[in-house]
Amino acid sequence: MLLRPLSILLATTLAAFAAEPLPTFHGSIERLDPALDTLLAPDAKIEVLASGFNWSEGPVW
Repeated sequence: MLLRPLSILLATTLAAFAAEPLPTFHGSIERLDPALDTLLAPDAKIEVLASGFNWSEGPVW
């Protein structure tokens, strides 16, 4: 009788602590001027901060 609720609790606990997938590659930074290196680190990566906005277009600077 107690086995079913405990197994459900265990399954939900394990699902809550499941590892997140690694981020995917979203592009690269093209440096046309060496002065950009003073602003950005040489190993800077593009990061998606949010997604799912159907009403917006392009980058916002």
